[in-house]
Formats: sequence, structure tokens, C-alpha cells
Amino acid sequence: MDWFYAENNQQAGPVSDEQLRSLVQVGRAGPATLVWRAGQDGWKPLGEAAPSLLAAGEPSGLAMAPAPAAAPSPEEAAAANPFGELLPPTALCDVCNRFKPVDEQITLDGRRVCAECKPLYLQRLRQGQEMPGEQRFAGFWVRVAATLLDQVALYIISTVISLVVMLFFGRSTSYIGIILSALLGMAASLAYTTLFLGWRGQTPGKMALGIRVVNADGTSLTYGRALLRSLATIVSGLTLGIGYILAGTDTEKRALHDMMVNTRVVFVR
Repeated sequence: MDWFYAENNQQAGPVSDEQLRSLVQVGRAGPATLVWRAGQDGWKPLGEAAPSLLAAGEPSGLAMAPAPAAAPSPEEAAAANPFGELLPPTALCDVCNRFKPVDEQITLDGRRVCAECKPLYLQRLRQGQEMPGEQRFAGFWVRVAATLLDQVALYIISTVISLVVMLFFGRSTSYIGIILSALLGMAASLAYTTLFLGWRGQTPGKMALGIRVVNADGTSLTYGRALLRSLATIVSGLTLGIGYILAGTDTEKRALHDMMVNTRVVFVR
């Protein structure tokens, strides 16, 4: 289990046991350094939380240095580590993945939940939905595959529209028919994505591959947000596809249109 530690009045990490031992050896950590790991109630001095890590040993990836001096007095430790005085004991909220004061957290269904996340967590528990922290973001290639499946469906729809327009206008007004077919095809594509995403967060292509579009907090899209996202995909297309490629580099697999309307594409459990 990894450690977080206080350095220069800021939270740092996570680091492994060997990395933390190496920090001790190079003088960047000592007995009074405040540390925390999952399952621990609040921040504690390293000498109290894991005295075994203060023992001499081979460093991992860092240069050797003399072991630090004996543990300072409580007064010296407080002066050297104001981080522990400025902030109350904290622990990681299992919903938002942020460090929050321990006295502001409760335990629900075996999870630590901060005061800010409690209403959403309870609501989603009642609805039997996933928590935001449980989301698995869909990567670039699975999204490409879903888009290709949708394009097949849209091609069929566009072909039907073109045939209907041709039968209605005939060949005498072919240019008008071509323009009208293009406009109706664009409208059909916009309606296709908006209605499916607003209905269940999934177009048929996304349904086939088990992914869906949600808001940043994991809730379902409204039809209004679905329309905005559908319009935003036009911007991604105008960037010569770069807006789509961003989904392969972003940590949350967001394309440009996801960033614009604050949505995520996740796997359905």
C-alpha cells in the first residue's frame, strides 16, 4: 500500500515502502515527517506510523546519504512540520478521491465519504448506480469502433433520405435535391445522437460495445446536455480530427467535445 507524506508544507506521494525508506536515507524524510496511507486514521509521524522504515537499508532509485539524526522532541517536530499544525487530520474520501478532514467524514457501506459527497453518494446508492470513483473510462479505440458502427446506421439513414428527396424533386432540380439531402442528413445525424444520448446515454454503437456518456459526476445526460455535446462534436471534426485524438492522451479519455461540455465516456458495468 502506498504512502503519502508532507514535504515543504505540502502533500506529496504516493510512494512505496522502499521509496519512502530511500527518502529517509537522503534526508528528505525523518521520524517527524507526517505520513498517511489507506486504513490509517489521520496523519502521523513516520517514527510512529512505520518505525521499520527508518532502519538502514538499500535505497531504491535515490542516492545514498547518511541516516538522519535521532528523533526530535515534539516541539522540534511541530516547528519543522507546520503542515501537521495548519491542517487537521485528513483521510482520502473514497468518492471524490481528495483528502478531507477526518472529523468531517462518515463511513457508508464500507467507504469513507466526505460531507460534500454524502448527498450524491446516498442518492446514487438508492438508485443502485455506480459511484464516480468506480467509473472506468472508455479509451480511444473502443470509441472509434462505436463511432464506426453508428456511421453505418447513419449511412443507411442518409441513403433513405436521398432516395426520398430524389423521388420528390426528380432530376429537374438536382442541385436543390443534393443540398436538401445534405442538410437533412446533418439534421438526422444531430437528432440521432441527441435523442439516444438523452434517452440512455448510448447510441446504438455505444450500446453494442458497452459504453455510455455521462456527466462528470456520473449522472445521466439531459436532452439539453446531449444536444450541446452533439453540436460540440462538430468542433472536434473541424480540428482535422485532433479533437477526437485527445481521447487517447487525456487521463480521463476526454475528447475535445467532452472537455467543452464536461462529459465522460465510461464502460457500463
